[in-house]
Amino acid sequence: MEQPNPNPHPSAPGDPAARRAAAHWLARRHSGDWQASDAAALERWLAERAEHATAYQDACTAWEAMSALEPLALPRHVAARRPPLRRAWRGVWSGVLAGGVAAMLVAAAGLHWWRGDELVVLSAHGEQRAITLADGSLLRLNADSRAVVRIGGGMRAVLLERGEAAFNIAADRRPFKVEAGGGLIRDIGTRFNVHAGVNEVVVSVSEGRVGVSTALVPEVEIGAGESARYDAAGRIGPVGVADIEAVEAWQSGQIVFRDLPLRQALAQLQRYHAIEFELADASVAQVRVSGRFGIGDPQLFLATLQAAFPIRAEVLSARHVRLTMR
Repeated sequence: MEQPNPNPHPSAPGDPAARRAAAHWLARRHSGDWQASDAAALERWLAERAEHATAYQDACTAWEAMSALEPLALPRHVAARRPPLRRAWRGVWSGVLAGGVAAMLVAAAGLHWWRGDELVVLSAHGEQRAITLADGSLLRLNADSRAVVRIGGGMRAVLLERGEAAFNIAADRRPFKVEAGGGLIRDIGTRFNVHAGVNEVVVSVSEGRVGVSTALVPEVEIGAGESARYDAAGRIGPVGVADIEAVEAWQSGQIVFRDLPLRQALAQLQRYHAIEFELADASVAQVRVSGRFGIGDPQLFLATLQAAFPIRAEVLSARHVRLTMR
């Protein structure tokens, strides 16, 4: 949710400013970084007006009501150097070819059929993984993602079949290329993130530069702090400013929302939790939310949501929540 000034201007009873401030304090208290100075500041804020104490009590009540949810214990990243696997994975790659996906990528990117070693890296629903590749590059996979790694001879290439991956590329004379959604991302010595969604691929660069190309568009270079996206037809949109903090938050077990419709925010949260969110009407879905939350803590997200907005979250079961406007 929004992170307002913890000492807002005096407001009338029920004013949204008091609710947002209470939501801030609730999120702060359960952030894992709560300090004595925070406790003292909270006590001062609560004492300022009766409305503050009421709003904060409402927020705590919402927190307790969400306790029936099952928080997700995200597994630790697996950071280990692993040798590429040989023919055991070739059947997987052949299956991709049979589906026509790889053939389209070869046509678009000009890559050739790979006959060397392959490594398939998978992350399950709610799981994140980190693998140090044979060349020393670091590959991180977000939840529900799948990548095929091909390193050997003169080639370093990754096919991101679905999901999201972050790359920290080791220096090497061989080029490093990532195929995703019908396009090609060419590393030019960098650290970058690739999100392969259903309808488009988003590439965001943290350090260095990358080249992005498709069958329709010659290579477009993007640099640090920039992003580009392309759709399944191969159209590349204009280069824009990347929200690197939000893009990289998942790597530290966080999720960041920037003025996002609630429906979209919940869709992101569902990547990590087997929770069905039932939205009672369109007005709930269009509530716009902002804030940083722990990926493994839907309880805090929903409690803060109720504290900041006139929304009621009803826990029907540990995996079913109904959201309605109050």
